[in-house]
Amino acid sequence: MHRPWIYGALIKSLRENAVKAKIRGKEKLTPYLFMRTATTRDAGLGFTESRLCPKFGW
Repeated sequence: MHRPWIYGALIKSLRENAVKAKIRGKEKLTPYLFMRTATTRDAGLGFTESRLCPKFGW
């Protein structure tokens, strides 16, 4: 059975994988950045605010 991620462990994993992938700016890599990127992408695809709110928990 899988346990939920602890925020600190998630950040550490993201940064370690960014180093392996040679991604610059890895110290700024956060789960929030992924959510913001997905929100921007979905809004550009024509999702309405009423569809974005439940998807992203607003």
